[in-house]
Amino acid sequence: MSSKDINLLKAALEIEYVAVASYEGAIALGMLSGETVETARTFQAHHGHHIAKIKEAITNLGAEPPKRLPNEEYLKKMPKDKLSSEKNVIKFAIKLEREAAILMLQAVGELEDRKLAMTAASISGDEAMHWAVLRQAIGLFPVPVSFIPFSLEEKYEVEFGEEEIEEGKKAGKGEEIGEGEQMKGMEGEQ
Repeated sequence: MSSKDINLLKAALEIEYVAVASYEGAIALGMLSGETVETARTFQAHHGHHIAKIKEAITNLGAEPPKRLPNEEYLKKMPKDKLSSEKNVIKFAIKLEREAAILMLQAVGELEDRKLAMTAASISGDEAMHWAVLRQAIGLFPVPVSFIPFSLEEKYEVEFGEEEIEEGKKAGKGEEIGEGEQMKGMEGEQ
């Protein structure tokens, strides 16, 4: 049993708990509308799958997974402005998904059990997909970089500004994305 692996998995589990609570809270408060609600429910389900897999891994390593607190406990720790509008909720979710993608990627290199590292890599990829979809939902270019950053401190983008969209256009990455629009020049590509 590796205490390092257990600690990494417990930290990952806490991140997943915050993500589920955030999506559940935003839905319950009526802060999301239309397709955004369905997207949040889908991502919430993904995080539920991550939770189950991480809890199973912790248990298999002979440890007790941390218990999930009631949503209210997580939500009261969040700044109130994060749940004040649909756009703010999405911006907060973007931040969470980005952090989760980065932290799970870091775990890949640190986990001693290589099978667990593969699971962490898979979860990191899923978090990155969430991050991209949410960016697109508020009109940002969904994939602003070629690699997931290696640390939370790595700064490579304008957080939520028009400059980033313009830079994407200049680099030939596509056009600003409107609701229901595909990126010009990317049709048919996966």
